[in-house]
Amino acid sequence: MMIVHVYCIVRNEALMLPYFFRHYDKFTSEYFIYDDNSDDGTREIIQANPKAHLCPLPLSGLDDVMFSELYRDEYGKRSRGKADWCMALAADEFIYHKNGVMSELEFYAEAGYDLIRAQGFQMIADKPPELGIQIYQEINTGIPDARYSLAVVFNPLIDVEFGPGREQTIYPGSAKIADKGAIRLLHYRFLGEDYIRTRHARNYARLTEKNKAMGYGTHTAPDYAGEYDLEWFRIARKGAKPCLG
Repeated sequence: MMIVHVYCIVRNEALMLPYFFRHYDKFTSEYFIYDDNSDDGTREIIQANPKAHLCPLPLSGLDDVMFSELYRDEYGKRSRGKADWCMALAADEFIYHKNGVMSELEFYAEAGYDLIRAQGFQMIADKPPELGIQIYQEINTGIPDARYSLAVVFNPLIDVEFGPGREQTIYPGSAKIADKGAIRLLHYRFLGEDYIRTRHARNYARLTEKNKAMGYGTHTAPDYAGEYDLEWFRIARKGAKPCLG
């Protein structure tokens, strides 16, 4: 069986982590989860999963440059020569394929691919999940988001670096890229207006001064207006459709 390593940076993700583990446990061999001083039970949830390693975060706060460097350095040390695939994810991101993720990973590995660009979807709902089933069984509507079509699945033998927010992936020119497949990246961030307000306020409070100076994460600012604000959500909610394929 293929070996898959998942990397994730978290802060107070007690709501989302049970869904995250419920999904990824089906095909993940090991998790390396970096916690930023969570105090809502996140650490206990991680420690209860026998596949998960609770790892220290070099510094506290939401710092996109540090996060990118962490992913780059850690997968090289922990996964190169040990895993077939790595995934660099947030706790509200779900790699999905209607026929199962593992079969797709096996196909791409056998075909010699080095990196997979997933089709991005912003999942839309009126409230957070609450049923304790697979999150996409409860919330399956959203909208396509080309900006969120991220290359977060890669062979650890190649040298990969991520730009801020992982919106840009830097990889060797010789790497074989799969970017027209059916693997999807479902992002569960827009789960009702109250959830969005709370989440944005929490994230903005965590932004480091370096992040603010470079303009990263500023869409969470209280006075921000534009893509991914509440008005964007209201429009997206009207156009959301089932998007599991």
